[in-house]
Amino acid sequence: MPKSEVHKKAVSELLGKLRQEHAFWSYNIKNLNKISDDLIIEKVLVHLDIEDIIKLYHLFPKKHIMQVWKEKLLSNNETYYSLNRFYAFWLFDIKNSDRYF
Repeated sequence: MPKSEVHKKAVSELLGKLRQEHAFWSYNIKNLNKISDDLIIEKVLVHLDIEDIIKLYHLFPKKHIMQVWKEKLLSNNETYYSLNRFYAFWLFDIKNSDRYF
């Protein structure tokens, strides 16, 4: 199913913000349009603000966002421990996050 122009524009805005934050400094990316949805979700969760994270929920299913969070951020819990606790409670309604980790 092709993505709507509104979806493309919102993703483009997030990519612009991520680029300003130098979120792709370690990637050899010539074309930002070829970045995977998973990488966009991961980088937004790590580098951008709450307003931008909320935008993710308008662009991608919650299940997909949670899957990326589990695979990318939870797997690196030592680095993102506080962030993971916050996301567990705020984004994913996990009440006892310590047991979850």
